[in-house]
Amino acid sequence: MTTPAPQPPRHGSLRTQAWAACARLQGSALLRPSLFKRLLGVQLLVFGALLAVLLSLTLMLLLARGNGGLDTDLKLLAQALARTSSLNPTPDGIAAAAEHITALHLETADTAISPDELGWQVWHKDGRLLARSANRDSLPDFPPGSLSTSERSEHPGWILLAAWDPAQQLYAVFAQSSQVTTRLLDRTFKGMLPTTLVIVATVFAALWLAMRLGLQPLAQLARQLSQRDPQETTELANAPPHVELAPMVHALNALLARVRSLRAAEHGFFADAAHELRTPLAAINAQAHALTMASSAGQRAAALQALQGGVERAANVLDKLLTLARLDHTVTLGPQATALHRTDLAALLRDTLAMQASRTALSQHTLDLDAPTELWAPADAPALAAALDNLVDNALRYTPPGSQVRVRLAAEPPQALIAVEDSGPGIAAQDRVRVFQRFERGPHSDGISGCGLGLAIVERVAAAHHGSVALDASPALGGARFCIRIPLNNHGHLAR
Repeated sequence: MTTPAPQPPRHGSLRTQAWAACARLQGSALLRPSLFKRLLGVQLLVFGALLAVLLSLTLMLLLARGNGGLDTDLKLLAQALARTSSLNPTPDGIAAAAEHITALHLETADTAISPDELGWQVWHKDGRLLARSANRDSLPDFPPGSLSTSERSEHPGWILLAAWDPAQQLYAVFAQSSQVTTRLLDRTFKGMLPTTLVIVATVFAALWLAMRLGLQPLAQLARQLSQRDPQETTELANAPPHVELAPMVHALNALLARVRSLRAAEHGFFADAAHELRTPLAAINAQAHALTMASSAGQRAAALQALQGGVERAANVLDKLLTLARLDHTVTLGPQATALHRTDLAALLRDTLAMQASRTALSQHTLDLDAPTELWAPADAPALAAALDNLVDNALRYTPPGSQVRVRLAAEPPQALIAVEDSGPGIAAQDRVRVFQRFERGPHSDGISGCGLGLAIVERVAAAHHGSVALDASPALGGARFCIRIPLNNHGHLAR
């Protein structure tokens, strides 16, 4: 006889199954956040609160002292007992009147009432008890003036109300067991429950249907976005016109516009790089070939010098292209991409101009700085230094030796002004817009090396700082004057 192999304990597998079931439940659509469920839940909560208010009003109308339904019924019974007893104020007459009144109340009551749960007393105004119900042991005496005639009074196990006859001779007390009130409330709640459930189910279905139909424009927008080509960056066409979706559509269109600008900048960068690097790379190739073919030391030295110049020009062009691409990216993305730091512009200008000291001495230019001791503003220091370096480089490059170059920094609230002016030939008014375009050079650029990207970089730096750049004639030196204006206060993201 073969002994069966022992079965491994199942506790681990049950625990694993339980965890897997919890994970499936958490990943199900029922537990995922949903705008539809949120709106539906809020509306149901509001409806539930309104229903609770209505139920509270119903109870208040039933149990309110003085004018509630319960007080009104007891007051009518006590008044009826006092009036009918005054017609025949003998014990037998009062008992007969009370029997008829209690019988009528038992027949018309909303809930079943036992005769033992009702009690009554009739008193003469002088304090004599004329007649009373049989439940003497559970209902004590309440002589004239001991109970209120306008609202119910409560005694252990009883609810009572008194009334005088019209002649103010007889004082009648009518009592009802508090258990009757408990059964009445229970009956009221049980009677309202089915109706309430039907109303809740109907409202839930109506709200669900209304929400499904009302959120159709949002589903339509989602379908439209899911069906778009990933390469398509045009604005959304036939977007839902609803006011609630307008901010979302506007934000999406703005995002698509920024994507288009980024793509255009990327295409422009590659086109510019290919166009501008073609010439120095071809020259490098030719000079490298000349270097290999050189037969003498002098030819090799000349070819090597030309090769080094071509490499430097290509590196300069590539550096400016990369700087311009970074600035294009920053300006296209808007303020959220511009990390500005609180910067001392005066110190930045002094450090940047110090880099030009040796070059200025060789070219015999006069380089002056007119700036306060310090001037703080939110700025991207490397980018602003690059813009200033390009302006000073242009001034030194395009003016004859011995010319004067002046850099001025001043506060003109709400902006800071950085002006670079020279005593050179200047730029004619009709050329002042064109020189800011990429690969465009001034009319006096013949024989002067350059790639035509420096002023484009300056313009992009000013835009990245939410400022502007302007070109006019220098009233003091007579040459060109470039004025960069940037805000003294932050308009973008101030990095901390």
